[in-house]
Amino acid sequence: MTDDGVHVELAARPTRDCPAAALARDYPVRGFVDGDAGNAPQVVVEASADADLGERAGVTPVLAADGTVVCRVPALAESEPAGCDHGHCLFRGLGFLPVQPYRRQWVDGRLQLSIAATDRGAVAESVARLDEAGFETTTERIVHSDARAGSDTAVVDLDTLTDRQREVADLAADCGYFSSDSPPADDLASKLGISRGTFSGHLRAAEATLFAQVFGNESRENDTHDSDDDT
Repeated sequence: MTDDGVHVELAARPTRDCPAAALARDYPVRGFVDGDAGNAPQVVVEASADADLGERAGVTPVLAADGTVVCRVPALAESEPAGCDHGHCLFRGLGFLPVQPYRRQWVDGRLQLSIAATDRGAVAESVARLDEAGFETTTERIVHSDARAGSDTAVVDLDTLTDRQREVADLAADCGYFSSDSPPADDLASKLGISRGTFSGHLRAAEATLFAQVFGNESRENDTHDSDDDT
């Protein structure tokens, strides 16, 4: 790893209705091709030839073979309004990010992203733009190189979190929220007697605080705040 480089592993989940994202939630995704230049995105899912994919709104099965089905999603072609009513649909590509992920994979309805760059600010800006675009984004791992420190692993101070942020983050970690088979945010929120929006707000604020420590700036922390609707 180069000096002052940074590597971040993220998971982004659409929060609006999206036919392709709904397909990814219900079927394991083997691969996908972004929609571009008027072409519809294509998604390859693990499904039998007799699966009722043709009944799904916005999805057109094209080919079934070897336990997979290739589907087109015409509603998400760039020449059409976004079928998920979202200006930055994850199945239309990630051109709105300043740093493109070097690896992308759909797992259980979330797009796993691996981003690396020597410009830490650009990586932080990529995360901020996902947040601003309205995706439910979680930071699963951060590693940075620092020749002066002689270590590739960032050290963070959990005491900088508020009690509520720490409680939410601890529960998320204990329940496997950052794993590929994570429980729904609604379930975790109910354990604390708070709304999903408040749970997500506290978790994102906790991530922002720790993220700022790793990058040595407050770009994301200043853009993210706790929701205090039900504390």
